[in-house]
Amino acid sequence: MKELFEISKRGLLTAQRANAAIGHNIANANTDGYSRQRVVLSPLDMKRNGYSLGRGVEVQDIQRLRSNLLDKQIFRAENQLGGLQRKAVVLHQVEGLLITGNENDLDGMIDGFFNALSELSNTPQDKNLRKIVVSKAETMTMKFRNTAEGLSDIKDGVEQKAKTVVGEINSLLKDLAGLNTSISLSEAKGTSDHNSKDIQVQKLKELSGLIDIETKTDKNGALEVTIDGIKVLSGNKVTELKAQVDVLNSRFHVRLENGKAINPGGGQLAADIELYEDILPGMMSELDTLAATLVEEFNAVHRLGYELDGTGTGQDFFDPAGTTAATMGVAANIVNNPSLIAASSQPDEPGNNSNLLDLVQLREAPLLNNRSFSFNATQLISGPGIELSEIQTQIDSKTSEQTMLMNQQESIAGVNLDEEMTNLIMFQNAYQASARVLGAAQQMYDTLLSIVR
Repeated sequence: MKELFEISKRGLLTAQRANAAIGHNIANANTDGYSRQRVVLSPLDMKRNGYSLGRGVEVQDIQRLRSNLLDKQIFRAENQLGGLQRKAVVLHQVEGLLITGNENDLDGMIDGFFNALSELSNTPQDKNLRKIVVSKAETMTMKFRNTAEGLSDIKDGVEQKAKTVVGEINSLLKDLAGLNTSISLSEAKGTSDHNSKDIQVQKLKELSGLIDIETKTDKNGALEVTIDGIKVLSGNKVTELKAQVDVLNSRFHVRLENGKAINPGGGQLAADIELYEDILPGMMSELDTLAATLVEEFNAVHRLGYELDGTGTGQDFFDPAGTTAATMGVAANIVNNPSLIAASSQPDEPGNNSNLLDLVQLREAPLLNNRSFSFNATQLISGPGIELSEIQTQIDSKTSEQTMLMNQQESIAGVNLDEEMTNLIMFQNAYQASARVLGAAQQMYDTLLSIVR
């Protein structure tokens, strides 16, 4: 009789715990990152007089349903996506700076300047046309300066963002250390902190988007995180990262507290470092080379010509000290007196346009990379758009891969309300059946007592 009471009691408690787990699943059906839980049941028995006697059922474990392998694949995809998306954001900014969609782009400004020179060559003694040439030259050099300033501002923004990302990485590592403490304490008590593990997965996904990591779980259930082969999280101990910037040489170093440099490998931080050290400086160098070549080659030809009054040669059109995009400008005396534009190849011939024609021919001269100034400018401003298009293709492909992986994980870890309702009915019936067993046992016990009386 005792065994029958025990069996029914265990049945009631087991069904109650199972329904509690099902209710928890249903309540978190829309909770981001939640992994559904399943009650694992185990039969109980005992030996008596040489045969097995059932003692009912018990909850052996509450299992968290999730694929660790899929999580690692999702983290890897997130790492690659993080880097690609960060590059896309910055290249969008660069493209917006370089391309306005009208003649105010850098190549249009260069063409406008040479068009004004060509117009002046028809009537080189026309002072109004000379003023237009100077105006177009000033507008063009201002475009060079504004572009250089814009690229420098974007580069400074990338530097600040990279520093912010380093701080976010440290913050996530501290959060994971706190979760390690909670998970380890639960494991020591023989239970599992499933909710903390779900939060841990979300934190790892976020961390993977920022930097390349490797993870494993120690014997106490705590997570270990390594970056570039160096352990940065073990138990509740975190080794923080620090940003060290060499502005002069455009170098961004990530170091540990002991000064050791590490390679981020991938993610947003690696993308920011590549943008800061290579991609943006490369664009700025191309712009400077274009400006310097234009100044030097144009001045070299201009110095050979004669001014409008034919008094002499050797006049620079552009300020010879401004040989970078940020410092490029028209010579002050040319701005103040457009008559100093050296159009003639002979003294005392104000209608002579030979030197001016030589200046106009510089437009198509293969003076830089065997290409014209306009072609090089077009290459410079279209480069980010071409690279952006390639990156977007990679983002679309990687996003599709990540979506597929997350759908596979959702099929395992996600809550299916129809399935949960079916299980709820099943355990409700089990609870009612156990209650009837308990009622039957009570009747048997009462009958026995009435006989004894």
